[in-house]
Amino acid sequence: METKLVTLKRVQIACQGVALLGVLVGLGAIVCMVWELTDFFMLQGRLYTMLPEEQLAVLSEEASELPEEVIVPAIVGAVALLGSLLTGLSALVMTCIPCRKTDCD
Repeated sequence: METKLVTLKRVQIACQGVALLGVLVGLGAIVCMVWELTDFFMLQGRLYTMLPEEQLAVLSEEASELPEEVIVPAIVGAVALLGSLLTGLSALVMTCIPCRKTDCD
């Protein structure tokens, strides 16, 4: 019985899978961030009924909770997209490495 070790082809496939997963998580986090920013700036339609002077006061009151609702998804999205970039680049580099017949099976 012959056991197969980790081959270059399997590592490439794993890197591409992690890159795809990172892109999906990153895009989901960025969509969440944009959703929260939209809620913040629209304030459920209340801003359209106010004068510009009143809008500034309401926005400054609501801005206290903005960092945890917007910055956390932005950081998660940036880390996920950076990880997918690195794993995608490593998969690209591995495709350029010449391999022996036994390593690529």
